[in-house]
Amino acid sequence: MGRSFFHELLDDDSDEDEIIIKLIMGETSQYKRRQYIDRNHLAGHKRLYDNYFAEEPVHPPKVFQRRFRMRRSLFLRILSKVEAHEPYFI
Repeated sequence: MGRSFFHELLDDDSDEDEIIIKLIMGETSQYKRRQYIDRNHLAGHKRLYDNYFAEEPVHPPKVFQRRFRMRRSLFLRILSKVEAHEPYFI
């Protein structure tokens, strides 16, 4: 595990003036950027649709029920009610 900047300053043999300059000049604040991971959401959506919602799905209804904890017919009934109630989901 990495050591903090202040632990490094305690072990540093530099004089106090150099340490103060490092603190003032902002050498303590090194911003880490988040790593971007391309998860290819469109391909995942297509795979999900093909596996469970296509006319001839890849997986049988029991796999759908095990994964989503409800029958496919119940899911489709909920979907139709939501689409009828809220046009945003069409």
